[in-house]
Amino acid sequence: MKLPKLPTIAARRSITKLSVNAFWCWNTVFICSTLPLVTSLPNLLYESVFGEVPVDYVLVLLTWILLPWICVALARMRCREKPEALGFLFFAVEGPFFSLCLYRLIVMREVTPAVSQWLILTAIGLCIYGFESVIRPLPQKPAWQALRLVAATGLALVGLYIGMLVLITWTPMVLRGGWEVIQPTNWLSVLNTLSQNPAFFVVVPISCAFILFVGGSLVAMPLCLAILCLRAFGQAWQNNGLSPTLRAVTIVTMLLLQAAIFGALNRQPQQDAFELLSSPTLTPEQLRHDEAKLRAGLLNAYLATYRYASSESESNVVSHLYQELLGLPKEIAAIPQTAFNALATPLLYDGKNMQEDARRAAELYERFFDTPIQRGERTAIAAALSATYNEDERESGPRWSPATARSTSARCASPSKAFASKRKAIWPE
Repeated sequence: MKLPKLPTIAARRSITKLSVNAFWCWNTVFICSTLPLVTSLPNLLYESVFGEVPVDYVLVLLTWILLPWICVALARMRCREKPEALGFLFFAVEGPFFSLCLYRLIVMREVTPAVSQWLILTAIGLCIYGFESVIRPLPQKPAWQALRLVAATGLALVGLYIGMLVLITWTPMVLRGGWEVIQPTNWLSVLNTLSQNPAFFVVVPISCAFILFVGGSLVAMPLCLAILCLRAFGQAWQNNGLSPTLRAVTIVTMLLLQAAIFGALNRQPQQDAFELLSSPTLTPEQLRHDEAKLRAGLLNAYLATYRYASSESESNVVSHLYQELLGLPKEIAAIPQTAFNALATPLLYDGKNMQEDARRAAELYERFFDTPIQRGERTAIAAALSATYNEDERESGPRWSPATARSTSARCASPSKAFASKRKAIWPE
């Protein structure tokens, strides 16, 4: 005779209650945090019409503001009798979407194609799976089931990707925090503080509850996202109208396609441009033949601070965490840092120092193309400078005075003459 699994049922109910409470508490925070930005929307819409702010930036801001209201409406209309769906809606749809929008608005000022791959995968996968889970299932036609399997495969990739990044980054903090909690000396210090000031009997419990709520949600969100994404992939594999062979072919094709896209998009052009322009065997024919590639490489180096979070050489936060929090030697702490840099390649600049490479790119551009890079790539630079919510930061970008513009236009009035004069200076006959 099998006994009922009461602990498991009780645990599931407790997790469901925590998920529901987290949904409503965090949505209250989200709505209150986005309300002050509503007044700035008319100004941003006006600037986007005239091209001063990228349209995608305004769309992301609108999505960020409307997302909590949409999820609250779905919770009231569709999830009243399905409390477990609120956990999925928050941890697998709203939380990641809200975080991605916030990351785009604050950290990543100009989205690179390599980052866009993961953003598109996440957006498509969450939309399809969220629609199927919250609104209604997809039709049983082969095309729809193949689309569902493709979206689930993309979600599984995103879940594993985020899960590995979080596991590498947060492991030292979680281990150190757990170690500090079980230390008797820390508890004695807390009791000593409480005995000296009775007001802390109110402050400390509230602070601990707030820290546990925020920290627990931040730790649980990426882990729950990874688990739910893998669970969605398992459900899409099992409950699918396609044959096993067709399912396997669909998944393998999706994985190979994403691997090819990842490899193609994460090859940055600036190092090839620096190497070619520094070569003593460079000829005018090579310069003309590879002009588009050279311009793209120099522009990427010049706008590195607007496109990437850090350079590979300067990305050492993870190793510092393992050294300072866990006391690991530098050689061992470099192992998780190397793994993190390999995973975070879309966010890292391929170079030693972004500021030095930006100055070098500006010098080489003006030397070989007879015009400052701010003039020759004015549209791309303006788009990068405008891809931020901070107006002071947009206005602090490179500017052109009328005198500079006229002198540059005069020098570049005849490209052939400009190239001929520059060619004589670089390759004397």
